[in-house]
Amino acid sequence: MWLGSVFKMRMSILNTATTEQILGERNFTNYPNLKTVTIKGVLSEISNSAFEGCKQIKSITATGAVNATGKKVLQLGECAFKDCTGLESVEFTGNLAVSKNAFEGCTNLGSVKVKESDMALLGNYAFLNCTKLTEADIQGSLSIGESAFYGCTSLKKFDFSKVFSIGKVAFYHCSSLESIVLPENVTVIGNSAFQGCNGVTSLNIPGTVKSIGEEAFCSCEKLKELVVNEGVSSIGKRAFAECKSLETVTLPKSAAIGERFLQIINR
Repeated sequence: MWLGSVFKMRMSILNTATTEQILGERNFTNYPNLKTVTIKGVLSEISNSAFEGCKQIKSITATGAVNATGKKVLQLGECAFKDCTGLESVEFTGNLAVSKNAFEGCTNLGSVKVKESDMALLGNYAFLNCTKLTEADIQGSLSIGESAFYGCTSLKKFDFSKVFSIGKVAFYHCSSLESIVLPENVTVIGNSAFQGCNGVTSLNIPGTVKSIGEEAFCSCEKLKELVVNEGVSSIGKRAFAECKSLETVTLPKSAAIGERFLQIINR
């Protein structure tokens, strides 16, 4: 139902898989007056570009529909909220799958929360260039796609404790990120995943990480202490190049080390 410029969906949840609801593609693309989106357990999917370009939206609160197994689930399509430049906060409840570019260009987005989630999947470029995003609090096991937080230069805090996959360029130039504490769930760190994360001063990579990609931590200019534990089998070329503040480095005997992995180029 409509209440002024507030879009609210209030429908009864029927506990069968056949009642899952889908908001179609481009249903509200460029809608001029929409300010708040509140979805209360009636949608399993928000389709591609459903709210793209809705520049007046300030907040989104959404709870996924209950599926046949009793789980709350919600999928966001490609570009679902792309270029919602007035958007300041989003909060989701339940398991969440975010398709590529879903929040790209939401330049005022400051806070992302996902609660009561067992699993969250963040697709490629999900939060690309959300330059005011300071904190992402996402519960449950988490897969992070390529360039998911690329250019989120204000991102300070991120809980990596349940992350199991980190794609290429995932946190590229997240220059305000204060710490990276990787869990034993992570087995691969993609190429340039944390390149240019200048706020990080120490790094301890668990032995369960089998592969550190090329330039994975390149240009982390404030990194002083690096520990790569036994069990890591591959460190890509230039993985820690241009880390100009490094004072102590501990490496495993187990690792094949790529070319110029600690290279510093004097300019």
